[in-house]
Amino acid sequence: MIIYLNRGLILEQEISKALKKYFKDMAIDDLYQQNYSVNVTIEHPFARLLENNGAKLTGLFPACVVTTETDTKPAQLDDVVSTQKIQITKSDVDAIGSMGYLVSSSVIQKLNDAIKERDYLYGIACVIRRCDHVSIEIWAENIQLKNELYELIRLFVAGGMREALATIYKEYCLTIFDKSVRGQRSNNWNFDFGVKLSGAQITFDADYAIEQTVINTELIKIDDPVYVEVIHGEK
Repeated sequence: MIIYLNRGLILEQEISKALKKYFKDMAIDDLYQQNYSVNVTIEHPFARLLENNGAKLTGLFPACVVTTETDTKPAQLDDVVSTQKIQITKSDVDAIGSMGYLVSSSVIQKLNDAIKERDYLYGIACVIRRCDHVSIEIWAENIQLKNELYELIRLFVAGGMREALATIYKEYCLTIFDKSVRGQRSNNWNFDFGVKLSGAQITFDADYAIEQTVINTELIKIDDPVYVEVIHGEK
């Protein structure tokens, strides 16, 4: 039986969470006289406006929109492929649910059933290195507020966010490169929805590693090919 253990990372979601916490920690709702509530989202508010035929919706702006523009392999690792044969024990199976793998309870049960009479299960671990080009768009009806939000986010991206995410997601080897941070504070406008919106954008590159581990519960030794069907211990 082939079992896949996937440990991925949806980076734009995690950056969105980090931004929300940042704004909460600095009590941004109380920072300005008009008590603005900033909409931090991975769903572009323009899509919501289009969905509602341009009708203005409350709570959409000011908005900080986090998206992944491109997903590529880091240039310096073009020829690097990291795979290794592995063996896992009963204690490893018990820990899988807390190690960031996207795995169902039924799959955990299959692994437990397979290892009952054995010391090890065998497979292959594939470490996949990726680079996301991340964009944070800022849209507001008030140009001064847009500029203020731009500065707050620029400070966070170049400062605390890099360290916070690298610490929280240590197993992903997450690195945000300061030299890749690019910004456009001014000269972005949108008039498509009956209101004048002023925009800004900050982009940066983030390298990280995700993993797919493939277990073949029929293997009897670590050197057997993982993707070959095995019957009663013999290929």
